[in-house]
Amino acid sequence: SYPTGGSSNYRVAPGTSVRLRLPLGGQLGIHASVGYEWLRQESTNGAVPVRNERHVVGSSQSFDLEESFADPATVILTGQTGAIVYQPGFDYRLMPSGDRISVIVLPQGRIAIGDTLLVDYEFRPRPTAGSQGIIARYGADVAIRWFRAYFRRDLRDLDDESSRQLLLGRDFVTVGVGLRHRMGRVVADLAGEYRIQEYNGTRISVYTANGVLSAVTGPGLSTSVSGMVSRERGTIEPLDYARSDLLISWVPNAALRLGANGGIWWWRRGALEDELFAGGGLSADLNVGLLTLGVRYQRRWWQADPTRKTDRLLVRLSRDF
Repeated sequence: SYPTGGSSNYRVAPGTSVRLRLPLGGQLGIHASVGYEWLRQESTNGAVPVRNERHVVGSSQSFDLEESFADPATVILTGQTGAIVYQPGFDYRLMPSGDRISVIVLPQGRIAIGDTLLVDYEFRPRPTAGSQGIIARYGADVAIRWFRAYFRRDLRDLDDESSRQLLLGRDFVTVGVGLRHRMGRVVADLAGEYRIQEYNGTRISVYTANGVLSAVTGPGLSTSVSGMVSRERGTIEPLDYARSDLLISWVPNAALRLGANGGIWWWRRGALEDELFAGGGLSADLNVGLLTLGVRYQRRWWQADPTRKTDRLLVRLSRDF
């Protein structure tokens, strides 16, 4: 419930999964679920303000606003203290998806993983309406020695056009393959994925390829090199993204971990946004009993403007319970 009305959402989707052994030490997994979803909303006109909604940026570098039907024009992102107001298009972008809005952290911006953000916005409940339809998920995966592959499909088939008032019909299909090979102390991983996302007839295609080469190069010393390329088509502004990273980690003893990293990132959206930048940093974690002291330093440079750079120092103290 909310100040201008309320909504009810019911979903029943029983499922099952099975895993079978294959020759050569392989495994085959199959999973499926089918059910029904029903959403009813009763509301009156008017905007409902949301203030200081708290989010912590995770490894996915994205999060959803908690309320449905948020007005993108009213979204304001600030730092934990409110002193920094982040800039849309530079620090983040908004991605509407049905009745939800996702906040996507942009790689060239000032927001980093682990940052706490406060979000202000208004959401405008729609008039009284209902949506219902069948939902289904199924897929399979197979792994044999160094090879793995998977297939997934996620469907929502709405009963009629009126059901599209609150829910979006969707059809997501994902296919991926991967290779993993170990040569002594060196491990190589290669993977590729193709995903089709269809919302009420609007189709988006995403192609992703990535690889990681990791090695134990000495006592307590490990190194990894990774790369990733992604293309997104079907949106108003096509997105291309690529990155390459180097990570070195040294663990001289059980209490101390030291690290160094560097990388190059490139992304292009449409015909106007084209960014290339590089960065690197150092890290240290010290365990003393149940306490862990962590220090991180990062610096980034932009190719288009060599004088433009960002420096970030993070000190963290945590305790295990």
